[in-house]
Amino acid sequence: MKKNLLLAMFAVFFLTAVSYADNFTLLSPGYENGSNVSVVLPVNDSADTFAAYSKMNFSGVDYMGYCVDYASVDWNTLYNDYKMLSLPNEDRYKEAAWLFETYGTNPATSGKNVQLAIWEIIFDQGDPNHSVYPSDGLFYVTSAGSAILATVQGYVNEALTHSDFDASSYQLLVSPLEGPFYGEVNQDFIIKTPEPGMLALLGIGLLGLVLVTRRKDRS
Repeated sequence: MKKNLLLAMFAVFFLTAVSYADNFTLLSPGYENGSNVSVVLPVNDSADTFAAYSKMNFSGVDYMGYCVDYASVDWNTLYNDYKMLSLPNEDRYKEAAWLFETYGTNPATSGKNVQLAIWEIIFDQGDPNHSVYPSDGLFYVTSAGSAILATVQGYVNEALTHSDFDASSYQLLVSPLEGPFYGEVNQDFIIKTPEPGMLALLGIGLLGLVLVTRRKDRS
């Protein structure tokens, strides 16, 4: 009995450890509703980039997420210096999580538009209006039509009213570990993870399986 219990406890510990290992790969093709865009970044540099709801693999588990960074990583390349961290307790990250929760997982929603809105929320702290329109603020979009800009601006305006959002089920995948969590070395992402109780439920399930198996053996 003790042996089986130890095995169950080890299984839960192993799954928890695997969830927070360091290997990361941005998968391609692995994006939804994305497209190329041109933007101006807080470092006063224009960039042609890809905005999308993107798929990535961290520690052998696939996640969908959005970039919160203006650094870059190569597609389908293994990086071994990523960590999963809780979101910083800042309004912008809670607002980005709200965008993710509300619009970011809907197949009918443009992943590009949500990504642009998240970039505006995260990057453009110096713009009180948080405008995505050209030449306004530290971050703005230069290659989108008026309808797209209006949609993105609408997402941003909504998100700014949700700084009290419970973002406890959202995490950051970051590299390197030290902040700030954007503009440093490799691209960082916001992802949604399983509820904290999931591992506990898994542990209870494994323990129950051990007990049932033990009773059957005795009979």
